[in-house]
Amino acid sequence: VMTFAGIGDAVVFRKQDAFAGERVALLFSAEHAVDRTQLRQWCAERLAAHQMPTEIVQVERIPRQANGKISRRDVAVRYGTGEFAPVRTEAA
Repeated sequence: VMTFAGIGDAVVFRKQDAFAGERVALLFSAEHAVDRTQLRQWCAERLAAHQMPTEIVQVERIPRQANGKISRRDVAVRYGTGEFAPVRTEAA
């Protein structure tokens, strides 16, 4: 995902789902609006069906720990509580 034009940072994580158990979600940050339809198509061309994100959300920034790493577990919990507000864009 990091090679998609315009994306500055991204994290893919498992999201709990009442129907499927778990689903794949993608959060990304970018300096400008990124067309999620094009990003979804880009993912479809490169990923297996079970790897495809069911949710793709552009956010202001991806949180990192003190050591600079992304904790997928922390991101999933924070996403589940609604902490990440989607960036409002024309292209979204």
